[in-house]
Amino acid sequence: MWVFYKDDNIELNCITSTTRMVTLDIIYKVSNTQLLVHGVYCPANETEKPSFWNSLSRYFSNLRLPWILLGDFNEILHLQDKQGGRVPHVNRCSRLRNFLSSSHCVDGHCSGLAFSWKRRFQDCIVYEKLDRAVLSNSCLSLFPNLSIVLTMHP
Repeated sequence: MWVFYKDDNIELNCITSTTRMVTLDIIYKVSNTQLLVHGVYCPANETEKPSFWNSLSRYFSNLRLPWILLGDFNEILHLQDKQGGRVPHVNRCSRLRNFLSSSHCVDGHCSGLAFSWKRRFQDCIVYEKLDRAVLSNSCLSLFPNLSIVLTMHP
């Protein structure tokens, strides 16, 4: 993950960096506002998902600072987040929904593309919205006009 910024009023520190998540502490000096920004790459492998989502839920449910989590969640939130191929089972949406509920956060509404991932399987193309931004309620209060634009992986 690359982070570029040019503002003398912002102090940025990398707190943690793992193979799955990077956490940045951002302080806006003018108002002394602190925000944690997390970039995540959730596992695509089904066997790794339960433990990953459990640890993610534990971490974020106890976090008191305003935060935003963005990246590749490798999960859909709604059945309409997938187009083409087999219809997903309704349980496919449960991990992300459970995370939103337990972490007291909301899915950031995105403009731009409806899907962030595509792949050809046999005779059809499958599109999915796997990338998103999730915001804590306190982050949403701090930045009520936050704008998120979704683009396609290359």
